[in-house]
Amino acid sequence: MSTRISLKKLLASVSLLLLVCNIAKAQTKFSFTPPVGKVPSIYRKITLLDSRMDTITMGFVQKGLINIPRVVIPDTALKIQFANVLAALTDTVGAKHELLLQLREMAFAEVTKTTRENGYFYFKANIYDKQGDSYQLISAIDTVAKIISHLDVTGALLKSGNKIVTDFIKQNLDKGPQTNLAYSYNDILNIDNVEATKLKAYNTDKFTDGLYLTYNSFCAQTPDAKVSVPNKGTINDVFTFDKNDKPAQLMPGSAYAVVLNGTPYIATDYGYYPLKKFKDHFFFTGQASLNDEAYHVIVQRAYMYKGNLVTTGNDYNYLTRIEYHTGDFLRVRKDARVAKKQSDDAY
Repeated sequence: MSTRISLKKLLASVSLLLLVCNIAKAQTKFSFTPPVGKVPSIYRKITLLDSRMDTITMGFVQKGLINIPRVVIPDTALKIQFANVLAALTDTVGAKHELLLQLREMAFAEVTKTTRENGYFYFKANIYDKQGDSYQLISAIDTVAKIISHLDVTGALLKSGNKIVTDFIKQNLDKGPQTNLAYSYNDILNIDNVEATKLKAYNTDKFTDGLYLTYNSFCAQTPDAKVSVPNKGTINDVFTFDKNDKPAQLMPGSAYAVVLNGTPYIATDYGYYPLKKFKDHFFFTGQASLNDEAYHVIVQRAYMYKGNLVTTGNDYNYLTRIEYHTGDFLRVRKDARVAKKQSDDAY
């Protein structure tokens, strides 16, 4: 019996090793190619701060007749690649300032449809002027590029990603800071929290009762209309008032959020779910439709190689995080029961 168990363990180990080896082989290496020509620059050096959730890969593309996913990885270290981009764009003679490039998201993704391939590149970054121990923002970018092809989309997708990133650097080489606001390095390391806490909804424990039609109105805590419930009613019985102050039943999908008796609820096509704040982010557990483009780039890329089954379907409850910039829903984990048992780890 013990020999059989040992053999099973050995076979399982070998299978795992083969899987790791296959994933390691299924890679596409990527290098940034700077635009042609020199440009004026006041910056002599660029330093990289990689704040991405996944600092090893750059998403995935699909290769071959059956579109096998391949992880995109940098051909050489990104800090070296960005230094080379700066060197190719300018001779830096007379330049005295230093740049800090903070990568917040940078990922490729491909999705095969019936008659076409969709490629996505998500890029989110800040670029700062470093002055001693302080940093001032020069520019920020948060964009999703979509490439559609009836053939192989990979080549065009990689070129598009290259252009977006190198153009962002190029366009800011002769620019100074936008404002006098200075950040410490610790501020930049925690930039999500720094930015989120500037939004009223993220900076309070007392929420204003009412109907919120948009994420912006919820963030500002400025209700678009009053809400109420019948005697002994619940959030599912909530109603609002029309322009003549007459009560009207509220359908969940017609609003972004509702605050009732000081408790905030997200409103989706499937119902109302309590919002809970954890480490400066809002979460809810329930069903919700997703922004398809943002989903494939942000969520599928993040979880497909980590063993988590995250899908675009709406048949399950998910622990879901609110993206504080846009209000989009980002799925974290399937199965509400698991999320409840491991809530701290899930967040």
